[in-house]
Amino acid sequence: MVAYGDSITRGDGTPADREQRYPDHLQRRLHAAGAGGAVVLNAGLGANRLLRTGLGPSMGERFGRDVLGVAEATHVIIMGGANDIALPGLLGERPPAADEITGGLLALASRARQHGFRPVLGTITPFGGSTLAPFRTEGNERIRQEANHAIRSQRDWPVVDFAAAVADPDDPARLAAAYDSGDGVHPGGAGARALADAVDPALFARIRRPAGSCATAPGAS
Repeated sequence: MVAYGDSITRGDGTPADREQRYPDHLQRRLHAAGAGGAVVLNAGLGANRLLRTGLGPSMGERFGRDVLGVAEATHVIIMGGANDIALPGLLGERPPAADEITGGLLALASRARQHGFRPVLGTITPFGGSTLAPFRTEGNERIRQEANHAIRSQRDWPVVDFAAAVADPDDPARLAAAYDSGDGVHPGGAGARALADAVDPALFARIRRPAGSCATAPGAS
């Protein structure tokens, strides 16, 4: 299966070279649940945006190569949109509406299904505690909450509520302190494990791949 997303999927904020990214934890979780042949390919790309280019190809543009082009892959978890919301404040751009983000995620899921994949959508994790002021605005949080509500409410595709898994219960706009890498955006090692623990292994019961380590997609580094 493919874990598709931005720097959170890539594992920024987790201990380097220690296989502590959420796809690493997820692969071990699937093996423990009986899917011993499961391989989780990490197709996270730093600063990646769902709808726009500018900091590398958009998630839509690289989807064919980094997801649809993966031989033998059967499932994809799609998590994205945080950079679409947060980066416009740094780049002087118009932020997208929540329905644009939701539409982009649903479009990727539909493309995946058309190519025989079983897509799963992930909610957008909190970034209200970011050390970068343009990230932590009321407008950005409103967009994130509206997009997540739409993701949770749609009935076409299964959902992993990554946001709920790592949010501070007293302030859901922020990462819980125990899960924060320190920048208010990227989960650390414990947070990455919490993301993986939010995934129901039953969603991937049909995965049968040669056992091996969690790999990284060629273009996702």
